[in-house]
Amino acid sequence: MKKSIYAICTAVLVLFANDVFAQTEVSRPLIIAHRGGALLGNENSISCLSNGMELGSDMVEIDVHQTLDGELVVCHDATIDRTTDGKGAIESMTLDSLRQFHILDFKTGEATDEMIPTLGEVLALVADGRSRGLNCGLLLEVKRKKGQYEGIEAKILQELNDYDAHSWTIIQSFDDSVIENVFALDPTMPVQKLAVMKTFKCEKYGYASGINTMFVSKAMVRKCHEAGKTVFVWTVNDPKKAPKYPVDGIITNRPDLFIEK
Repeated sequence: MKKSIYAICTAVLVLFANDVFAQTEVSRPLIIAHRGGALLGNENSISCLSNGMELGSDMVEIDVHQTLDGELVVCHDATIDRTTDGKGAIESMTLDSLRQFHILDFKTGEATDEMIPTLGEVLALVADGRSRGLNCGLLLEVKRKKGQYEGIEAKILQELNDYDAHSWTIIQSFDDSVIENVFALDPTMPVQKLAVMKTFKCEKYGYASGINTMFVSKAMVRKCHEAGKTVFVWTVNDPKKAPKYPVDGIITNRPDLFIEK
């Protein structure tokens, strides 16, 4: 079968030995379960991430914060107010105090038995799934504001090494200093610029493997591919609204709608 331009981009433009991109004949974008599939379960919870993997997602996407005592936890918001039965900023809470609270059911609002997971628990989950034949990787967003979570990049890289997760993880952030620090610490670790833009200065982010953006255009995709960079788009929950030109990844809260059964 003749390779399409998209297939070549997906297989070749990723400039790292990442298992997620191991297939050389790819006829569709990678399907990435946003927060595990946030319209199918309790976002960023172990159960939701597990469901996203079992559905056949190519990657699951998570958000990482750091507690007062330096532990890495998986939660979208800087506080636990919206997603748990507790209140407080993650950076002002120890792991033990944070895990006194429980994740709320996304439909009923009632407390569940689950607590906010640590990064280590999520890495163990994905590693276990891969050992069972689920070829699922991890898209890890580092949440940080200026001056916050000093040293978080080194801690994340260490945990990725501890779980042998380097080959199936991409790190992304809105904060340029995060991806710059990751690249400085480990130039082999793929990083993506997370953005809300229709243009992308490839030369400014020469160290990045690609861009993850809300808006895309045909010209932007072509420019990035010509520069050897991938393009992921977020958050697309309806297949009919997916880009018609060859992006490399679609981040969605409904991975079930994009995965062929």
